[in-house]
Amino acid sequence: MIVALAIGGLVWFFSGDAPGEVDIDRTASSVSGNPTTTDAAGSAGVPAGIEGTWVVDTTVGEFTLEDTTTAFFAGFRIDEELRGIGATTAVGRTPLVSGSILIAGDRVTSATVSADLRGIVSNESRRNGAIQRSLGTAPHPEATFELPNPAAPPPGPAPGRGGGPPPGAT
Repeated sequence: MIVALAIGGLVWFFSGDAPGEVDIDRTASSVSGNPTTTDAAGSAGVPAGIEGTWVVDTTVGEFTLEDTTTAFFAGFRIDEELRGIGATTAVGRTPLVSGSILIAGDRVTSATVSADLRGIVSNESRRNGAIQRSLGTAPHPEATFELPNPAAPPPGPAPGRGGGPPPGAT
């Protein structure tokens, strides 16, 4: 009986529905309005162009763990296979993001994005403590991505890879 309860508890702990994968087309279709920029005098409403410095604006959108979130976030998605339990997908995200990119002509000339990993929440709140310990967020709370070389944007959305030093590296 105790073994059955333990196995049932583990299945309950690690099971659950993960949010769907992020889809830029679905998210874009749920956001209405035209993007604008602010001129040097501080008056909003200047039509947006692509050249210039783009800054993460955390006041725009609503953060959720769902695939239709409209806010900036950083996160992870891990497919787990737990022996005796089965397959599950762990998802964690944080809206605590800052950064900017600079576009000149048809090139992204620089980009830096940082995330405060202490703000990561999971699709299963029971995982949150383990995530914080695994990532070592107490001594190393921030993860930063810097674009290593200028890049020409692809014609439309495309997958990308980035990297930064592991926590604690200098």
